[in-house]
Amino acid sequence: MSKWVAVPKPSAELEPDLPVEGTDVEGNVVTHFKTKNGVRFARVVDPSGFVLWLQEVT
Repeated sequence: MSKWVAVPKPSAELEPDLPVEGTDVEGNVVTHFKTKNGVRFARVVDPSGFVLWLQEVT
């Protein structure tokens, strides 16, 4: 089982990952990325413009 933890903006080169972008029930825009090594990140932008980066940890 994996979980998502808050991290600083990744410095690695990111490429889009599926699902690429979506909106959650709170109106946050969530965009998924991965690195060449397969590490997954999500960028969450809330309606006010605040950006939160998350990393998937297994």
